[in-house]
Amino acid sequence: MKRVVIISSILLAIFGYLASATSPNPSDRVAGKVLIAVAVGFILLAVYAPPRITTVFYFGAIALTIVAYSVPMSFWTAVGLGH
Repeated sequence: MKRVVIISSILLAIFGYLASATSPNPSDRVAGKVLIAVAVGFILLAVYAPPRITTVFYFGAIALTIVAYSVPMSFWTAVGLGH
C-alpha cells in the first residue's frame, strides 16, 4: 500500500504542477499548489505513519472526492463554494 500511495501522490503532484504552471487563471494556480501540498502530505504520511493510518486517510480522501463530485453544483453554490 505504501508504494501505491507514494506513486499516486507523485502523479498528483505532477498534475498539480502542470495545472498551476500552464493556466492563466489565478484560482487554477492556487488549486495546483494545493494539489502539490496534498501530495506531499500523502507522501509524508506513507513514509512516517503506520500503514493502517495511511490506508484510512488515503481511501477516506478518495471517498470524500467521490462524494464531493457527486453533489450537484447548486449545493456548492448555495454554501458559497461555487460560481
